[in-house]
Amino acid sequence: LDQGENVAMAKVALLIGNRNYHNHPQLIHPENDVIEVGRALRNIGFETSIHINLSFWEMTSAIQQFMRLLDPGVYGLFYYAGHGFEDSARSTYLVPVDADTSNNCRKCIRLEAVHYEMQQKNARLITMVMDCCRTSLQVPNQRPRSQVPLVTFANFIKHFSCSTRSRALESESDSNSVYAKTFSRLLLSDDKKPLLDFFKDVDAGVVRTRAVDKKGTNTAQRPEMLHSLSSHRVTLHDRVLQQHKLHQRIMKKWTRLHHVPSKVELSCQWASIKIDFIRPLANVLLITSMVEQNARDSLKTQFRRPNDLPRGVDVFDVNKSPVFLQRTVQMHCPNHDCVLAVVGVQRLREDVTLRLSVHHRHSNTYQELSWQLAHTTFGHTYLQLFS
Repeated sequence: LDQGENVAMAKVALLIGNRNYHNHPQLIHPENDVIEVGRALRNIGFETSIHINLSFWEMTSAIQQFMRLLDPGVYGLFYYAGHGFEDSARSTYLVPVDADTSNNCRKCIRLEAVHYEMQQKNARLITMVMDCCRTSLQVPNQRPRSQVPLVTFANFIKHFSCSTRSRALESESDSNSVYAKTFSRLLLSDDKKPLLDFFKDVDAGVVRTRAVDKKGTNTAQRPEMLHSLSSHRVTLHDRVLQQHKLHQRIMKKWTRLHHVPSKVELSCQWASIKIDFIRPLANVLLITSMVEQNARDSLKTQFRRPNDLPRGVDVFDVNKSPVFLQRTVQMHCPNHDCVLAVVGVQRLREDVTLRLSVHHRHSNTYQELSWQLAHTTFGHTYLQLFS
């Protein structure tokens, strides 16, 4: 190592974007934001676990699973985009998609409790980035919960996209929030600044980017930072010691948590078809088909929608999917014949039968292929992130 060089045994990031709320106003950007920020983090060496639209128990379990990766020497980053609020004691709460309208604090994620748990993991660096509102919420007959004691820890930074008692801004004319756009852009710049200087630049960039709020007012958003960094040279760009035994041990944990089903090769009367599985987000699975090269002009494939899917699991044909999914597919599997997107795979509890319709253009005949994805390889692999 160079004298005084900061290095990481691993760099891991948990990103949660909640947009589709059951009982609260829908947001615009969280799904796009975590995908864009995740892309920027991967570019600088982070392993990213991206989740969208999680319930209270799913958020709780995803955070717990992430904390198991925070071994000594690890750089950990937690990024949240969604609804948030503060109580009268100025504790910050992150709102899951199934939170009711009473805003029961016990059904939301208390940021200070997550902070407390993460500090005790003795990781090399913990960064928490919260792109959410911090408006004051007075809940009748609900006392503020007592303050969580924080242990002494030297390398912790918490960055809020807005100041206390204020709102994080979204604009329908942009594909990302004001904060996410600035954070990603600076992360991908060639200027690898120390962490404190980096976040000061994020602050300045967000303040300069004015947006129109819901009342039609052109306003600025002012981020806020808390930290206890002992080294002012540490950066998110610091390199990873990939040959170190600690790195290899952490990556084994990571691989177990992000397992993808094995490829399948099916045969129809005209050709063989390869079925592949891609996991661009932690709770989204893309299932793709690819006809062998010499038969691609004569065959067309299309997935059938699985029957009896549980509540909360959505299946999309890519051409009819949300914009964020279409962009994800273009990025990860642009050349496949057809793609089926399964969103919310963590909620599967039973085996799933997938069906693929094969159309032979020349004879105008069809054949349907089906195969079973057992719960142990499809559902349970993903459920272990949340159970």
